[in-house]
Amino acid sequence: MMRRRRFLVSLGAGLVVPLVAEARQAGKAWRIGLLVSGPPPSEHVCVLALRRGLHDLGYVEGQTYVFEIRSTQGAKAEEAFPRLGAELVELGVDVIVSVTGLGLVEAKTAMATVPVVMAVSEHPVERRLIASLGHPGGNITGLATFTDEMFSKRVQILAEALPGVSRIAVLRLPGTVNDLIVRDLETAAQRLGMKLQVIEVQGAEDLPAAFLRAFGVARRPPC
Repeated sequence: MMRRRRFLVSLGAGLVVPLVAEARQAGKAWRIGLLVSGPPPSEHVCVLALRRGLHDLGYVEGQTYVFEIRSTQGAKAEEAFPRLGAELVELGVDVIVSVTGLGLVEAKTAMATVPVVMAVSEHPVERRLIASLGHPGGNITGLATFTDEMFSKRVQILAEALPGVSRIAVLRLPGTVNDLIVRDLETAAQRLGMKLQVIEVQGAEDLPAAFLRAFGVARRPPC
């Protein structure tokens, strides 16, 4: 457990030199479980960045660490991550790195015994992945990329860049995370005296009509 904690710290703080020496001396190869969704693992930007970062810190893949990669292969992370996370725990990985915060709520219980690092996360406090940004608690930590402060700041910057703007249109896809984003944008817009127009879309095929609605253009009926 102590070695696992020290390795986890090294991922975030770069304290690598003593750990590399320890790993070589003990013949230990750290096992990093990767939960991947979206592009193939070999092409995923987070996987490539993690591999490059570990190399820059002195780790050698296949010698001082190995990846155990589990991909959703096109399935939704919310559906696949509980099963894939449980597989990684059964393998005895030292840490699990998730390329997305989606699916972690559903997989949280299955991965409760292993440190989990989120490469990105969407409203991790509201979704009860962590206790707070300053003190995550539990076994999950990482980067919070979607927070209420972030979306409030985006609306503020927009208002400063375009003085006089009174209405903001936002395209909303289904999902809890998107509900939280719309909530944050609406709160920030109201604070600045602006109105938020929420336009529901289900996929790319809805975008042309959605943009017409955002600009107040009536769609012409088919001839």
